[in-house]
Amino acid sequence: VRPSRPAPSAIVNSAQEAANAFDKVYSDIDPAKDSIFKQGREILLDEYLELGRAVAAREGLPVRFMVQDALDLSAIAPGAYDLVVCTQALHHFPPGLVAVMCSEAARIAGRAVVLVDGSRSRTHGALVPALGLLRYGDPVFAHDAFVSLRRFFTPDELGLIAQLGAPPSAHVSSRLLPPGHVIATLE
Repeated sequence: VRPSRPAPSAIVNSAQEAANAFDKVYSDIDPAKDSIFKQGREILLDEYLELGRAVAAREGLPVRFMVQDALDLSAIAPGAYDLVVCTQALHHFPPGLVAVMCSEAARIAGRAVVLVDGSRSRTHGALVPALGLLRYGDPVFAHDAFVSLRRFFTPDELGLIAQLGAPPSAHVSSRLLPPGHVIATLE
């Protein structure tokens, strides 16, 4: 039995509530620390963009890299891209915002959307933090791994969230992607 689809306004309202809470937290950040946060963010973005450009140039790939807000892709025309891929980011957002991301990605994707993130399981919950401690001797890594693992989705959860954001005509599938990931596709 397939779950019934909630009204789009319910999805938007749920996501908007989460976004408002995020905006409230972000606006409460101390301005002195805020500038440090922004500066660090810009350095990381530049570093990753340059790395991507270097790989594309080396491989002779005709790609263009740009920074966009995954929750508001309204500046991009519908169907502008054949494929939209989001990897290792979904666990940083609450489910309502992941549904909004799916909706925005589906709108600009001409053919498909692929979402990949870690898979939540008891096995990964024990192994990854332990690896951080035993292999790297890093309690910060172990703690971050444990927190991230708690926020990962199961294939069923990610599939349902993707369905909430997908157009009614989209085919949504989700499954485990060994060794420790979950993948959802919207076609």
